[in-house]
Amino acid sequence: MNVRAVLFLGLLLVLLALPDVGADAQSLRSTPDPNVLSYPNVNAEVSSDATPLLMSNSPETPRQSGLLYRDTTQGEARVVAYHANGLGVRARLVVLARNVSAQPVSLTTRRRGTAMTHGPDPLTGQRTLLRYFASRALPSGLLAPGEARLLYTSEPLPLGAVASAMLDVHSTGATRISVVLLASDRPLTPETLDALPVLTRDAHHQRGTFPGANRTLRIVLPGETARVTLGHADDLTLSGQDALSGDQQVLRGHFGVQYTLEVQGAANSQLGISARGGAYRGVLNVEDGARTAALLVGAGAALKDASTPALLWHARSDTLRLTFVPANGSHLPLALLFYRGLAKSGFAAPGPPPGSDDRLHWRVP
Repeated sequence: MNVRAVLFLGLLLVLLALPDVGADAQSLRSTPDPNVLSYPNVNAEVSSDATPLLMSNSPETPRQSGLLYRDTTQGEARVVAYHANGLGVRARLVVLARNVSAQPVSLTTRRRGTAMTHGPDPLTGQRTLLRYFASRALPSGLLAPGEARLLYTSEPLPLGAVASAMLDVHSTGATRISVVLLASDRPLTPETLDALPVLTRDAHHQRGTFPGANRTLRIVLPGETARVTLGHADDLTLSGQDALSGDQQVLRGHFGVQYTLEVQGAANSQLGISARGGAYRGVLNVEDGARTAALLVGAGAALKDASTPALLWHARSDTLRLTFVPANGSHLPLALLFYRGLAKSGFAAPGPPPGSDDRLHWRVP
């Protein structure tokens, strides 16, 4: 079996393991709606926690083996790495943790999602998020002082291939997280890793540590069709610091930030989504009473036309809980649309087939 077949089989198994979701399901209906921006934009009550986000995305395409990012954390932390191989030879993207305290440290990976594609593609971010949301905590382990543990190592990346990883980790003491790109013919040993140079940031991407990785939005919907926009100009960007250079940084694109939307007044609305900033392909988790699903945003192909929303879900409960992380390789903002009375607006979606669970994503190609 070749590498591409193995990757496809792995993705299919992950999709089948997700609760209440079809393998690369197709949208039931995407219909032009020129009125997207005319619907009232609902304000949200926003709160954030202090969880740090360690972002490694610069240089995005390293030309030599080296250290891409490193910082020390304790407690909860999220790590996001997104890099292409520019070495000219096969290389591995590696994330590792080392206990830098004087006492043993308990380390747990609570969630992990990874993906690899043969070049930049919005599918990379979607695959990463599918696996991240489907993952479960790995067994905890103790690290002795100075001891290191691999959290992730990619398959060998051909020239131009992209690797993406998102991990939630918890440590009981000071733990240094490092992200490196290493030529595949070099041994993955402490001596090799310690001798790697720190790679200089490029001019277009970002790296740094940003407090506030989890954001909660509390929303009360009106009785009419309305929208909630994520990633727009008023959506607070995270400020942080590049731990390698000391430079102040701003997290453009909100990548790695988890949004939890607690939506009231959703009963009998239909949830749609409109890509407002360019191509988008990702995942949106929904909890609707006892029903849950991981919805593919851009199923089969990225959403691109801002005036052609994709319908995702028919809400039955008054309260919806939506979980969303911006996908690597895609673009914000996104408008979440809560439609009322679609038949009257000319943007009607037919009902779900008998025996379905009201999802508007169900067909498996």
